[in-house]
Amino acid sequence: MKSPFKTEEKRPFVAIVGKRAGYVQIATSRETTQHAEISLALFDACQAWSTFLQTQENVAKVYWLQFSEVVEHLHWHLYPRFTHDTLKGTEAFNARHTSEAQVPWDLHWQAGLFQWANRYDVAVLDPDCVLVDPSALFPDYSEVTS
Repeated sequence: MKSPFKTEEKRPFVAIVGKRAGYVQIATSRETTQHAEISLALFDACQAWSTFLQTQENVAKVYWLQFSEVVEHLHWHLYPRFTHDTLKGTEAFNARHTSEAQVPWDLHWQAGLFQWANRYDVAVLDPDCVLVDPSALFPDYSEVTS
């Protein structure tokens, strides 16, 4: 299968945003299949996103999953498990596309995603693997006041 992480964007990392709040798949922008080929900067980016998620209300933990079965391009699924989730582990991951598993990306999480992407030089792709501008994936949050 062709890697969904391939993009013309010249950033070192690519994240595909899931429909569930906080869920991203992240990889290097150049195709890699071995851990030895992965930059430590990718792990730093993963750790930073995981840390952001763990500071959010109702997040019990963050799963880091790697399968690379369907797509050989080495990538990680960073997936929050919320305190209200009834499924755990791979069962929670396998149910990620069901309506009961969806938690919307609120404005705070959206802002966090794009600040993280800017800081770690991550190109953000929408769930259909199309490169997006921060204002295109989500509603404009620049005008929001608390």
